[in-house]
Amino acid sequence: MYIIRTIIAMFLCGVELILVSPFMVLNKARKASGDPRRLEKREKSVRRITRWWAKTILFYSGVTVTVTGLSNIPKSPCVLVGNHQGYYDIISLLGAMDKPRAFMGQSGFQKVPFLSGWMQNLDCVFVDRENAKEAMRAVQKAEKLLEGGKDIYVFPEGTRSQCDSIGPFKQGAFRMATKVKCPIVPFLIDGTYKIYEKNHGWIKPAHVDITVLPPIDTAALDRVRLNQLTDEIREILLKEQAKRFAEKKGGTQQNE
Repeated sequence: MYIIRTIIAMFLCGVELILVSPFMVLNKARKASGDPRRLEKREKSVRRITRWWAKTILFYSGVTVTVTGLSNIPKSPCVLVGNHQGYYDIISLLGAMDKPRAFMGQSGFQKVPFLSGWMQNLDCVFVDRENAKEAMRAVQKAEKLLEGGKDIYVFPEGTRSQCDSIGPFKQGAFRMATKVKCPIVPFLIDGTYKIYEKNHGWIKPAHVDITVLPPIDTAALDRVRLNQLTDEIREILLKEQAKRFAEKKGGTQQNE
C-alpha cells in the first residue's frame, strides 16, 4: 500500500506544480509591476495556491498535522526558527499553519524545475553555504524581506536530522533577526521524518505536531543576551521536545 501511496503522492506533487506554473508566471509579472493592487492579488493567489498544493500532498500521503500556539506569532514581521527533521517539514508548515511564509533554503532548489518557480513566488531566499559572499547576500535579501513586512522560516541546523535529535544551530538566522530587530519565534516539529526518511524513501502515513512557542523580542536584548541567542533558542526547543516525550511516555503508561 505504501508503494502505491508514494507513487500517487509524488505524481500529484509534480502534476500540481506543472498545473500552477501559469499562475507562477502571472504572479511574477504582478510582482514586477509594483502596482499595489496587483501585488495584493499576487499575495492572495500565492497563499491560495500554496495551501491547496500542500494540503493535497498531505492528504494523499496520509499525513495529519496538529498545530498549537499560533497565537504566539506576532502581527509584525518575524523570523520563525525551528528544527528540521525531514522533507515534509515544509509541506506541513505550508499546509497547516495560518498562512504561507518565505523560507530560507539551499541553493540547490534553484535547479529543480517548477519547484524553484513556486519557491520564488513565496519570496524564498536561496543560500549557497559553500560561498561566504553569496551566503551574506542571501542574508541581506532576507533582511529586506523582513523590513518589507514578510515573515521568514529558517532551519538553523542547515540540514535534515532525519530523526528526533536537534543538531547545532548556525548563527545566520539570529544575526538577521537581531539586525532588523524583529522577534524570533521558536517552533518545534515532531514526526515528519517518520513519513519519508525513516522508511528509506517510501511514504507512510504519520501524524505531525507543530508547536509554536512564545516569541523573543530581539529589540529589547542587550549585547550579551544577543550573543547567547543561538544556544538559548536551541535549548528552548530541546526542553519542549523533552516535555513532549515525557507526555507521550506518560500517556502510553496510562493506556497500559
